[in-house]
Amino acid sequence: MPIVVIRLIRLILGIIIIGFWIDTIFTSDRIFLALPFLVLIFLFSSKKIQQRYYRIETRFLENLNKREHEEKEAKNQVVEEVSHQEAGTLLWGAHMVKLQVDPLATYVGRHLKELQWREKYGINIAYIKRGDFIIYAPMRDNRLLPFDEVGVIATDEQLEIFEPVFNTKEEVVHSVTEPDDVILYKLKIYPENILNGKTIEASDVCKKTNSFILGVERNNDKFMHPAKDFRFATDDIVWIVGERKKVLSLDK
Repeated sequence: MPIVVIRLIRLILGIIIIGFWIDTIFTSDRIFLALPFLVLIFLFSSKKIQQRYYRIETRFLENLNKREHEEKEAKNQVVEEVSHQEAGTLLWGAHMVKLQVDPLATYVGRHLKELQWREKYGINIAYIKRGDFIIYAPMRDNRLLPFDEVGVIATDEQLEIFEPVFNTKEEVVHSVTEPDDVILYKLKIYPENILNGKTIEASDVCKKTNSFILGVERNNDKFMHPAKDFRFATDDIVWIVGERKKVLSLDK
């Protein structure tokens, strides 16, 4: 396809140049007299021009293919280097295992240079596979992201120490609450209500009820997503989203 486009562009440019040249040199009544001579000149010279053009075109395509070949060779060289590194480490009892990064892993998003796994545990990372993309012999500035597949080279002893580190996750508070148990509740603050006169932070209402304050109505004013220093007052209407049982316990 690129060759066809190049030849088409060449033809169009040739027609434009010849037409401009004829229009400049000859007047309209002499064009027909000059036309036979131009045809003869074109027939004698076209073969040489075409041969020169094909040489230029061939050289261009050769350079283009050479560049693509060099890029492919460079990529293959990286793969071979990783393979040689793996083969070398196998001599000392090391082998490569595939580990997957958990979305809740404590190191997600951090650079390899920050983790210092090689220095601390003696392991090496051969590659990081991210979807269909593979990073061979990753550098220290590469990050680890959720669901990355990591090729780790290490001995059994090193893996025994390293795998618990790799599998470390952030602590998550699990709840048995079902989606149907989460409600949007309209709570009116009476004088005797436990929230009356307290700020959101001081009342600790969000933590105690696994909820958040969506908004507060006071007279004709509305406060969306009030700040933690917002203070509840008598007759406030509080819109709160949270666990049904715990939220309803506030309305006492």
